[in-house]
Amino acid sequence: RLYAFLRWSENERLIVVSNFDRERTHSLPLRVPADMIQSWDLKDGDYTAKDLLYGSEHGLEILSDGTGRIHLNIAPLQSYILQVQ
Repeated sequence: RLYAFLRWSENERLIVVSNFDRERTHSLPLRVPADMIQSWDLKDGDYTAKDLLYGSEHGLEILSDGTGRIHLNIAPLQSYILQVQ
């Protein structure tokens, strides 16, 4: 019941996550594949992912294996549009 996908352009990097479950909150480490981190030209370290719907900020951590990770708590029927800064 969780759905996530990436969208990007030359000027913007987005991670979209939706919880279609009507009753359950999900807590998860969302992984961003290494090939996408490389395409986005992100180096090791920590980045901010700002939610364009609610204004909250989430940390995107680049791991030693080249993948990215964002810890999310997503309420029933909630979505995030995270813009990687």
